Amino acid sequence: MAATEADPSLEQAILAFLRQQEENQLSSEEGQENPIVNGTSSMGLPEDIEPHLAAAKANMLKQGPALAAGGSEVVKNLTPFALQIGGSALAYNVGLGIFQLVGLGMRVSCNSSLWGPCLGCLGVGVASALAGHASRRVHKGLASGRPLANELLAVPPWQGWQMEQALMDALVGMSAFKVLGGQFRRIMPSDLRYPGAFAKGSMPTTRSAKDDSTAYLQHGPTRVHLEKMLIKDGCHSCGKRGGGLHADHMPPNKLYKEAKAQAERRASQPHRVYLNKAAGKLPKPLRDRARELMIGLFDSAPPGQHFYPHCTSCSNKQGQLLANGSRGPLVWHRLGVPPGSMPGILAGFRFFTNPPSPPPSSTGGKGGRRGKQAPPHKQQQQQQGPGLKQSIKDGLQEVKASLPAALAMLRRVWIVDLLFNLRALPLQGLSLLVLPVFWTVPRLLAIQLAVPVAIMEGRSGNDALARSSRLMDGFRSSYGWPFVALILAVRFVDGVRNAALTALPSRWWQEVIEMPILLTAIFSFTKLLLIRLQDLIPLAAYMYALKLNEEERQGSSQGASEQTSQGSTQ
Repeated sequence: MAATEADPSLEQAILAFLRQQEENQLSSEEGQENPIVNGTSSMGLPEDIEPHLAAAKANMLKQGPALAAGGSEVVKNLTPFALQIGGSALAYNVGLGIFQLVGLGMRVSCNSSLWGPCLGCLGVGVASALAGHASRRVHKGLASGRPLANELLAVPPWQGWQMEQALMDALVGMSAFKVLGGQFRRIMPSDLRYPGAFAKGSMPTTRSAKDDSTAYLQHGPTRVHLEKMLIKDGCHSCGKRGGGLHADHMPPNKLYKEAKAQAERRASQPHRVYLNKAAGKLPKPLRDRARELMIGLFDSAPPGQHFYPHCTSCSNKQGQLLANGSRGPLVWHRLGVPPGSMPGILAGFRFFTNPPSPPPSSTGGKGGRRGKQAPPHKQQQQQQGPGLKQSIKDGLQEVKASLPAALAMLRRVWIVDLLFNLRALPLQGLSLLVLPVFWTVPRLLAIQLAVPVAIMEGRSGNDALARSSRLMDGFRSSYGWPFVALILAVRFVDGVRNAALTALPSRWWQEVIEMPILLTAIFSFTKLLLIRLQDLIPLAAYMYALKLNEEERQGSSQGASEQTSQGSTQ
């Protein structure tokens, strides 16, 4: 309190000391000795400042332990946060590294227009799920009170995996990745024939492709600019920020010349010459637009070349590739692809809470001895129920118990399906003659419920076929319309698929092979869906037939009861 009351006089003394120092400095610059002013010490300090300095020193010594305790409390609270964030970032980068290895094995690069983004998106999701799992593990380890390393090593890494939380972590990580400006394809390795995963800035080439890029960059501001790009973003293929600067032509000179020669050959084709002449008669804006449209439909003009920063290692690998004419090798790049580890950190941050203090160990038993407790990982297993191995064993036991009944049903269904095909194939062959259709189609419809009857009622052989015929009486026409419509729909999808694949430009099969693959996948999925609907119609018809028969039985029983009641009254 005394130091606090003396603060105003302390400020005045300090100001007086500063003014005295300025006067001493001016006098020393003029070659005079420092004057000793009355009321000052030999060092120029006011005499009345010494008690204030002593009081301030005593106050600092008094408050020192409190400040140290506060600092230790801050460090204690920040340690769990730092450990969880570090574990999440490490697990996230491990997941990304695993998927980059998968891309190397499958030869999927960041330039693959279809598989690159797909595998990259899957990699970010799995890596985010690993980051969330790591954050939960670290949090539980800190809450247990044991050393964190011992706790993590005592429990297997896959223990405590929660599928719902993993899916949520994956969704959070992928959303954060896109919001922060990331591109999924950059997770995959780089192809030396194309701009790599770290390709951001570039500079257009101002000379022909015959000029040597290194000689061109020996002078002028261009090399300085590319060096800044190398330091900021790294090599566009591997991400290394150093290792020598090489200006990489993209596309490479050899590939650029080949593409240019191919475009010139295509331009000399007769239909292109005719279309160019026709386009030349149009007004200038329409003429340029028509030529761009022709380029997009028939061929692709070689893009302009750009300089990208390249390190010495990647440049040497690229030179060997182009000299040998082999397939482009994929290059492993560093894991710091923008936005870095932030998606994994955000996924792990969902589980950050200051872990509670470990509960005190309870004593029990005779004589006050400490009661035996199971290790933390054993307690966790007991709380979560049986583990993965025990669940697999229980599932195998259930499968083994139900296997005889399943085999008997499969045998019965297989026999009924065989009899169904033996009767249906001749009828389908006669239907191709058109004239017997009115005789064959009703008989085909009559046996459509044979397989559902064999499954639901346990009938076998010809008994199932006869039961199907009895159930189909009365609504064969209602069943026939969707049956025939689905058959025609399958044929229609096949025709549209063939027409669409035939109409694709030939260059798409060479340069954009993903588009034919995507169209084939879409039509195949649609056809599979229609075929599955064909399989479900008999089951739906069987359930509907049972309902009709039940209603008929109820109606007949009610009619019989009414007749008996009328006869008794008469």
